[in-house]
Amino acid sequence: MKLPIAVLKRFLSDDISFSLGELAEKLTNQGLIVEKISYPRELFEESLFSAVLADIKKDSSVVHCTIKCGAKTYQIRVEDWGVPPLGSKVLINLSDTNRPSPIPWEGGKDSVVFPFLISIDPEIPEKEPLFEILIGNEPILDLEITSNRGDCLSMAGIAREIGAGFGLKTVLPEETLSEENWEEEFSLENHDEELCPFYSGKLIKDVKIKPSPWWLIKELCLFGLRPINNVVDITNLVMMETGQPLHAFDAGKIRGKKVVVRKAYPDEKIWTLDGVERALNPSNLVIADSTSAIAIAGVIGGLDSEVTPFTSSVFLEAAIFAPYSVRKTSR
Repeated sequence: MKLPIAVLKRFLSDDISFSLGELAEKLTNQGLIVEKISYPRELFEESLFSAVLADIKKDSSVVHCTIKCGAKTYQIRVEDWGVPPLGSKVLINLSDTNRPSPIPWEGGKDSVVFPFLISIDPEIPEKEPLFEILIGNEPILDLEITSNRGDCLSMAGIAREIGAGFGLKTVLPEETLSEENWEEEFSLENHDEELCPFYSGKLIKDVKIKPSPWWLIKELCLFGLRPINNVVDITNLVMMETGQPLHAFDAGKIRGKKVVVRKAYPDEKIWTLDGVERALNPSNLVIADSTSAIAIAGVIGGLDSEVTPFTSSVFLEAAIFAPYSVRKTSR
């Protein structure tokens, strides 16, 4: 479990006055062993600059982007959905000037076509070095979380531990939610309350798939995760903040407008998000629509219901699955 100090500060009521050494010692004494202390420079490339999206030329689903950084221009190919408006201020990675990249993390410059450009504050001057401005250098603690401390597999859980040790209050993210009754459009059935004691879902309409804002991309990277798009990224961030896994389905791909929690049928198969066809058996708990499985419960989603740039509505899952079932199935 990665503990970025920059993110931890949002979960504590007062400024952190203790040293990094004191924090590491306190956590270790509380049973959360600090295995390593690292810094963002180990995760991100340092040659990051602000640039301007000067020109775009569309070619089917790929856009040829001209990026202007000072007196120089660079050509980058980007997927259509990931291109911001012309004139936007964007980030460019010039660690290899022969292969400029819009991806700031290490190992992200090897693509032929990049998924998206990252928009940044338009007030940042062109060709401005960005590392200190956008990333900083606050440390990241790698914690070993033992199997009996699942309550600490989140920022909220770790913040509670730190707050108890140093006499600080925990601050949880504020929640705002407006909703309408969607039960006339979707039905939800749970056929196995032993393996799934709680299952809930929300239907979210009028969704626009686009790249996440920089603050969200940065936080995911500090946690060791890679950004995908705004919908998938926010579910991952909520999981890291609260410890509650979420999964987003493309609601338009759920056949029969029906979500069913059940055991897999004999010889049932599913193509999962990693592009692998997996054989299921009746000991596996799945999430299904009216026709077939669309996810392996608590393990991995299905490729057929994946959120893509064409998604316009999302079925958002929040559930509790029996840990022993998840462990057994994931093997």
